[in-house]
Amino acid sequence: MAPELRALVVEDNDVWRRIIKRALERNGCVVDTAANEQEARLRLSHAAYDLVTLDMALDPDEEVVTPAASGGWGLLVAGLARDHPEIFVYVISASFGNKPRLAFELHSQYGVRDFLDKGEFNNGVIQTWTDEVRRHRHMLEQSAMPEPLDVTLRFRPAPGSATILWDSVATGQVESTFVAPYDDVTLPLVIRALESAQDPNRAARDSIFLPHEQTRLTSLGLWNGSYVPDEAHRIVGSHLYTALTNDRHGGEALAAIRAMATSRSRPIAFVLRFPLEAVELAALPWEALHDGRLPLLLGSGGHDLNSCVRYLDLPYPPVQPQPGNERLHILALSPVAEISAATRAAERAARLKSWESLRGRGLVTWEELEPVTVASLNARLRQGPRPDIVHFYGHGMYRDGQGYLLFDDPVRPGSGELINTARLAAQLGGIRLIVLHACQSAGFAAPDGILTGIAPALSIVSEAVVAMQLSVRIDAATRFSGVLYDELARGRSLQAAVADARRTLFVTESDGASWYVPTLYIRSPEQRPLYFVKQ
Repeated sequence: MAPELRALVVEDNDVWRRIIKRALERNGCVVDTAANEQEARLRLSHAAYDLVTLDMALDPDEEVVTPAASGGWGLLVAGLARDHPEIFVYVISASFGNKPRLAFELHSQYGVRDFLDKGEFNNGVIQTWTDEVRRHRHMLEQSAMPEPLDVTLRFRPAPGSATILWDSVATGQVESTFVAPYDDVTLPLVIRALESAQDPNRAARDSIFLPHEQTRLTSLGLWNGSYVPDEAHRIVGSHLYTALTNDRHGGEALAAIRAMATSRSRPIAFVLRFPLEAVELAALPWEALHDGRLPLLLGSGGHDLNSCVRYLDLPYPPVQPQPGNERLHILALSPVAEISAATRAAERAARLKSWESLRGRGLVTWEELEPVTVASLNARLRQGPRPDIVHFYGHGMYRDGQGYLLFDDPVRPGSGELINTARLAAQLGGIRLIVLHACQSAGFAAPDGILTGIAPALSIVSEAVVAMQLSVRIDAATRFSGVLYDELARGRSLQAAVADARRTLFVTESDGASWYVPTLYIRSPEQRPLYFVKQ
């Protein structure tokens, strides 16, 4: 989760101190209090604050003062202007009254941002103030945030290999030859091994791999004698990295790109462009690329991480991006089918913890659809305003050459109905962002084609899709979504939000098994950051 605002309330009245503190907390602030100038100065010397609210009469005998007064108020407001110009200062006072000249002097001389008479105190003003501070902080973050170094890899499959066209300011256009580390027989086995590694209790279960499969996995370093090892994602990522850089031109291109990004302190924004016939290439877990030291997407070393977007080259135009809104509206879909009440409650509690905080700051609204049937979703999308985001938490699967999500069965309560990609795409067209916390929701297989997968198919009809290329752990899914929505609501790009959520999974899981599972599909007309909240 992103850090909240830090606020200091300087108020000599116990009741008003509690009132102001509660109002700031409701607007997402961590609040300290001080009853006089001495306490305030002590607080300011030990913590960094985003905003300070001041009572005008810090001294009970000092009901009428001027900005130049030698009392506590005058000293503190002057000290804040001199020593802490970065702090937004607001006055809440019963002794202010109707003194427009004093307000003007306080603003012009000491930078006081706004004034509120206690008789007119209301949460709306506090929200306006906290929103102002957040906008300013976001502006500073954005101005300090380096532009990513754009890198496009275009894949052209050929028998037994592929040509990759690299395009970046660091390399110009360079062609390299890529030979996949796994053939079309081995790749499905490797994907199953990565799938197995998502189960933290796999060591205690009967093996799902046949003896000849165990032998093959052993030769690849993906079998420890009893089960798939924790480091499977690192091993596969290293195999993939070696294959990408084996060709001299590819190795030199990536080295030049990373060197430029490091020298300029810029993250790298990778866009992987696949034609429809590149099924085996797109099925590789590119997000897991590992150079033997760190994952490529997590190895920038700075606050801003490298990002990876998948793009499908299709013979028709992409969805045109829409302008950001003041706040996001989310439609949550959480089918009952084949999910325990405890699991649904845990997922809901986790996302609402994030969403409630964002709603309190005026950044997010949401609604929940129950039951989640084709008919109920169709009725909601026809009759109500289009949501910015559709959030799905439930079961997904890939079988018989087709991707499915499991909705509630309208005839048999508690049972599920499999909805294929074509029906989903027909319903969800025009949604800006679709987030699928469902197993294998980004998966597909040869020879069925890329568009048989849920995420690739939905990326045709929406601006962006975040989905899972493997099964996903419940706690990983909820942790990922919490960071994702918080970063989007703060005004960060979708690419940066997904990158931060990936990093959170990597550092919070002891085995690091889930961080690369989320994939991001964007089909915008040009390579650029995609924003959902207007700042």
